[in-house]
Amino acid sequence: MKKIFLWNVLLLVLLTLPLVLCGCNTTEPPIDNTEPGRRDYKWTIDTLTAPTGNLFYLWSIWGSDTSDIWIVGQGDMPYNIWHFDGKEWKSYSNHIGSLISVYGFEKDNLWALGGDCVTHFAGAVWNIYKCFDLPNNPPNSADIGLSHIWGNSADNIFAVGGGYSSLTGIADIGVIFRFNGKEWEQLQIPQQNVVFTRIKKNLNNEKYYLSGTRLGGSVPDTNKIYEFDGINLREIWSGTEIATVNEINGIIYLAIGKKIYKIQYNNLNEWQDFSNTTYLGRVWGRSEKDFFGVASDGLAHYNGTDLITIYPTNFFINDLFVMEKDIYMLCENRIIIHGKLKD
Repeated sequence: MKKIFLWNVLLLVLLTLPLVLCGCNTTEPPIDNTEPGRRDYKWTIDTLTAPTGNLFYLWSIWGSDTSDIWIVGQGDMPYNIWHFDGKEWKSYSNHIGSLISVYGFEKDNLWALGGDCVTHFAGAVWNIYKCFDLPNNPPNSADIGLSHIWGNSADNIFAVGGGYSSLTGIADIGVIFRFNGKEWEQLQIPQQNVVFTRIKKNLNNEKYYLSGTRLGGSVPDTNKIYEFDGINLREIWSGTEIATVNEINGIIYLAIGKKIYKIQYNNLNEWQDFSNTTYLGRVWGRSEKDFFGVASDGLAHYNGTDLITIYPTNFFINDLFVMEKDIYMLCENRIIIHGKLKD
């Protein structure tokens, strides 16, 4: 029952994520010579299928290049892991079980997670690397539900999520684990009754930012954003609007409702207001003049001047991965829409 509860919590958070406060700066902003992002994409669609009776639901996508794309999710093996070699998608034989997030650094160094375990791919097979429990609990008295994995180097990787203790009956205990290149360890933080859903690092101040959700039951869920310096955890925003932590080139962008904020002088500063558009949340991109987000009518794109729906669709957008000239959009847990800039 505990595991079912945790998976339901994580699925609820994941389903709402894509749907998705001010300091002074007297310094003249630098001149931005970045070219506006192009919009002349050629689009193709692939739908992943399995033999009758096999169920799967894909959630997360990552790739090292256009001939090495991975998608992971839940469901019957081997259809919980898929790989694209540049020509076709194939399910990948594994014994891992359900996964919910994937991230990597190169072809032979990928990480994924699901349930209470992190898994690793070193170029041949996926293997369970480490499974976690809550500290100070007897074996099998607590469950962990991991939701997101990310790192800025192969020796600085984070896995976040939430836990449930059968000893105390407390659910949604936020957990953070870190890999230092040799081993995983749980970071000790003050108890937060949330499920952490994202973690990213801001190069401007060398701090980490996390999003989390506290399920409200009979009242609306409360979404939160935290600042973390490796030791101290500080809540910097709380509300019922959908809030996500996003990153482009080492800079954090916090999408809260229809607005996007940046961190400046340790304050939240409103950067973009898309209130009069169909924008719903999330930020994936190459630069501040070339990023994508979820819109009520499809995939939105901002080119530094305006935000438009670049790919109209009613599909639910699970995740997006952006490369130099390509984007891969995972929709409806099994549809991959590939956009490639025209030559």
